[in-house]
Amino acid sequence: YYTSKKEEFDAVIEEGDYTEENIYAMFLGSNSETTINGGKFGGIYSNGSLTNDCVLTINDGEFTELLYLAGSGTYKIEDGEFTDTNKNAVIEIKRGTLEINGGTFTKNVTNEGNENAIVDGNGSGAYKGLIIVSKKAGYAGDVSVTIKGGTFTNESGDAIVMANETDDLESVITIN
Repeated sequence: YYTSKKEEFDAVIEEGDYTEENIYAMFLGSNSETTINGGKFGGIYSNGSLTNDCVLTINDGEFTELLYLAGSGTYKIEDGEFTDTNKNAVIEIKRGTLEINGGTFTKNVTNEGNENAIVDGNGSGAYKGLIIVSKKAGYAGDVSVTIKGGTFTNESGDAIVMANETDDLESVITIN
């Protein structure tokens, strides 16, 4: 698996197969900068304990597991195919800035249970949807999501689910 666990690690990935069921293909470390131009990937994640921003740019590729974006960072998706068969979403972001300009995002998951779900303070939560934007009290940093393009398909439920379990219901999550 390709990993960028070291701080201040930069990588450009052009191709390759980095998949195995239920295992993240890539961890994004503090001050790391990763550009993906192609390839097939399992999950990608940034940990909520990151002390400095990471940067992830996805220009193309196939992503078959959750993109779990909990760490402070800037995440940009230009294109690619995003599906997930094991988790409750294709993307879950808890902190940082996500910009989606293109790509195909597909998952069939119902919203069943969302009314009683909670945002997990350590890992992916119980909410279900294509893209989950969540915030939990005590979890540092704001979340901003801008969607300018792309195709989003969830035939069984919602495309975007927002979950805010903080005292500040207006300033922590921004959707543009």
